[in-house]
Amino acid sequence: MKLFKKMMALVIAMVMVVAMSIPAMAADTGSITINKGESKISDNHTYTAYQIFSGTLSDDKTTLTNLQWAEDVDDSVLLPALKAVPTAETSPYKDCTTAQDVADVLSTFGDNSDEIKAFNDIIAANLAALGAADGTSTGGVISGLADGYYFVKDTTIITEPGTDALSAYIVRLLGTATIFVKTDAPSIEKKIVENSAEVDANNGSVVDDVNYILKSAVPDMTDFRAYEFFMEDDVSDGLTLNKSDTAGGTFTVKVGDTTLTENTDYKVTYGTDADDFIIKFLTIYDRFKSEAAADADFAAGTAITVEYSAKINKDAVIGINGNPNQVRLIYTNDANWDGSGTPDDDQPVGPSGVTPWDIVKTYVTEIDILKRDGDTQLPLKNVTFDISGDALNEVITYTVAFAEKAEADFEAGETKYYKLADGTYTTTAPTSDTTDYYDATATGKLYAKTETVSSTQGKTSNKISMTTGDDGTVKFTGLGAGTYTIHETAPDKYNAVDDITVRITCTEPQTITDGTETCTWDFVVGGSHDTSTDGNHIVITIDNFKGATLPSTGGIGTTIFYVLGAILVLGGTVVLVTRRRMAA
Repeated sequence: MKLFKKMMALVIAMVMVVAMSIPAMAADTGSITINKGESKISDNHTYTAYQIFSGTLSDDKTTLTNLQWAEDVDDSVLLPALKAVPTAETSPYKDCTTAQDVADVLSTFGDNSDEIKAFNDIIAANLAALGAADGTSTGGVISGLADGYYFVKDTTIITEPGTDALSAYIVRLLGTATIFVKTDAPSIEKKIVENSAEVDANNGSVVDDVNYILKSAVPDMTDFRAYEFFMEDDVSDGLTLNKSDTAGGTFTVKVGDTTLTENTDYKVTYGTDADDFIIKFLTIYDRFKSEAAADADFAAGTAITVEYSAKINKDAVIGINGNPNQVRLIYTNDANWDGSGTPDDDQPVGPSGVTPWDIVKTYVTEIDILKRDGDTQLPLKNVTFDISGDALNEVITYTVAFAEKAEADFEAGETKYYKLADGTYTTTAPTSDTTDYYDATATGKLYAKTETVSSTQGKTSNKISMTTGDDGTVKFTGLGAGTYTIHETAPDKYNAVDDITVRITCTEPQTITDGTETCTWDFVVGGSHDTSTDGNHIVITIDNFKGATLPSTGGIGTTIFYVLGAILVLGGTVVLVTRRRMAA
């Protein structure tokens, strides 16, 4: 019997232990599931949970009874902090002495109200008073939480440009709950509009206009206290922004179907390079807050577009690498920023993020002509070439010449040239062994090379003329795809060559991702001329041969007849005069 009683006592004790352990286990099985929903932020955000109140959660998960400060909370720090905001006289917590008192005040606030946001700010500013974090998760679930009232902070460190932003602070009553990320981040893309299509790359000629469209959308700013929104556009040196003297004429800026007004809805600031610009949206946040509920133009997700154009200029990069044009967004990336700071037209005041650059490219090419004597292979200068073609607007032309220059007048690093006996120039100085190859009249002389750059319009005549310089070359720079005809005005004593047709095609990349993408230029040249290409441009070598010097007939024999005839006439005259005198 005694043994039976001992065994029963042991069983009862074990049951009591198990019974006592069940509530304890249940109390630590709460969790927070992080759900970013439709937000465009990255997946690797880190969220940290801190318990503020502990207690017993009702079955319907709406009421916390037996409420008290969580175990790690230092209420001697937290409670005075709550009582001091906004002032000791106006704080809603000024009469609170216990955790229950604070909870009673909180229960009068609405979800996402300004009052609950203010409470979050106080908690965030006094986070050390909450003690150690109760759980952390990266893009997943914070588990092992006891029932209670929790403060959740997005503790992600954003170091790289991208579509990302920090969530607003979240407070939540739980055992098990799902919280939705309270932030969003915008994105932007840039396109070239060509023949009604939107593309990442195109080709063109100097003076051609390139039309651009920037495309973004109104961010979801519901949980933001303040918001800054900029578009930063970087135009390459090979493009010149088409600016209008009329206010609002340079850019067409729309949100939905609403055309915005410059200096009222947005402001443009130009950079050190006058073609770079930043557009600051001045009213987007206020209009979102006032109109989003009515699903008006400034509701989240409404399209934002900016249209403008730029002209290809003489500084355009020639060849396969192209001329980039890129845009990015600068935006508020912390939903908890209160808007404090002095506004700036082209720089954010508050915490900000940037999107990656979105890049488009425009490609141009060049035709070079080397003019030579067909027999000597030496360059021919002062030979005129005309180029014409349907795609011809304006061409940048180059003329090379060499002029004698005193050694003392050369700039540091400037190249010195020497004149050869055949009339060409070299950078190699003569020696005792090579002096016979140099122009004897130029002994001891130095020459400097000059390159004259000019821009020639071709829209009216559809023809551009250029004359070879000392090196026998001309360059027609800034050409797009098309068919061109080259006509030569033959130099004196040389036979003319037939017109040359050059057909240029360009295969652009379909997508530009990082700006390193190249195009492919193809050149088809009519006739039997030597050509070479490095992929960027083409060089056409044109040889001219002198006309034949034909012998004439008669020559010296005719001269003799003239002399003999004169002698006979003179002799006849003398005889006639002598006879008349004798007769007299």
